Amino acid sequence: MNLIRRSALKLFFVVFLAGFISACDAPDGTDQTHGQITGNVKYHRSVKGEGLPDRDLIVWLPPGYEEDIESHYPVLYMHDGQNIFDPETSYAGVDWAIDETMDQMISFGRIEPMIVVGIYNSADRTPEYSPGEQGSKYMNFVVNVVKPLIDETYRTRPDRQNTLVGGASSGGTISFMLAWDHPEIFSGAICMSPAFKIGPGHDFQEFDFINYFEATRDNPRDVFFYIDNGGVDLDGILQPGIEDMLGSLESWGYRAGSDWVFNRDPEAEHSEAAWAERFPDALLRTLYGVAAKQP
Repeated sequence: MNLIRRSALKLFFVVFLAGFISACDAPDGTDQTHGQITGNVKYHRSVKGEGLPDRDLIVWLPPGYEEDIESHYPVLYMHDGQNIFDPETSYAGVDWAIDETMDQMISFGRIEPMIVVGIYNSADRTPEYSPGEQGSKYMNFVVNVVKPLIDETYRTRPDRQNTLVGGASSGGTISFMLAWDHPEIFSGAICMSPAFKIGPGHDFQEFDFINYFEATRDNPRDVFFYIDNGGVDLDGILQPGIEDMLGSLESWGYRAGSDWVFNRDPEAEHSEAAWAERFPDALLRTLYGVAAKQP
């Protein structure tokens, strides 16, 4: 399913614009479809985390959830939640179209029905999605506040085999961190255009996640990592850090294809539109990779 078909499903949604992720307010109303969202969504407003700004959650429920009350579902937790479903709340009016993507992939039998939880970002997005005090607080929030809330409220499969995490840019970084630090919770992570390392000589703050990874990798984690990247502008700057991470994974015995997979689109920009295009493949590869790692 290409981007044009997905975007055509959204009424009045005319064009995708590239750009970086920013904090946005949630739409008003609860327990209803809002804006240009396909499917049934529910909102949890102003969820509190220790030492963090309050934030909203948006929960997308798969087709048939309300009718088939006996079924329980895997869960995908996504960062930058205001950007993944609704162009009305997304950066520059661009969303990932995950609602349409999930709806079609489930309808065509490509994946089993899943719940998707979007965790909104805050004005402190960068420190929350990076190694450090705020990053630790955010991970604690996801593991000890958000996941229990979702498991208590919805019919989930709470075990690690049925729990994934994903995001893009710094959201890809924190997705890797969550799966790495909490393999008892997550069996796989979708890391799109992740910011693993930015060296000197660029108009961006220097950043090095590789050192964090190297310092904390004592025992192998039984998790699967999907990692991808574009090749234009910021994605080109991020590529050396991604290559360093892949090399580090290999040096510790993590095998390409069975423990991680890397996909690159040299023509893609660092944008919601590009991540929307790659998301179906990212989800399939992660689901199959996780399944292959199970005993």
